[in-house]
Amino acid sequence: MTRFLTLLFVKVLVPMDPNYMGKMVEVRIVSASKFSLMSEPLTSPKRPDVPEALEKGQISGLAPSNTSSDPGAASSSLSAILWPVLGISTVIGLRLAWIIYWRGRR
Repeated sequence: MTRFLTLLFVKVLVPMDPNYMGKMVEVRIVSASKFSLMSEPLTSPKRPDVPEALEKGQISGLAPSNTSSDPGAASSSLSAILWPVLGISTVIGLRLAWIIYWRGRR
């Protein structure tokens, strides 16, 4: 019997099968003892944490690139430059207004 633990650290014993090692399986409890639960599997073992395999030649972590020549691509690159410039201009303008205000109070 192979030993697994529940969230409350109760040992759940399943039949000894190398396919169960490191995988998740639903079981039905058939008997209980002082320190463990005997079970029989209801589903086949699976590994839910492993993602699907990528297609051959595909690189993980990269979004598909947009290589089309649509006019929206030019406006997105313009806005990528415009927003930082607008932000810096706002900061400089507020700083100058603050300096002018405090200079007039002295």
